[in-house]
Amino acid sequence: MTKKKRENLGVALEIDGLEEKLSQCRRDLEAVNSRLCGAELSPETWAKSSNTKHTL
Repeated sequence: MTKKKRENLGVALEIDGLEEKLSQCRRDLEAVNSRLCGAELSPETWAKSSNTKHTL
């Protein structure tokens, strides 16, 4: 395998990994949004959930 092909393969694998991380972040954010919208939360729980959302 030529050096250029190895570099391209490495870049492609890195992109795949980043896309998977992005997908996981989106799923996590959706889960937090669902909890925030679907539940009556105390002010303390609301703040904690909002902080989690901002962290994502």
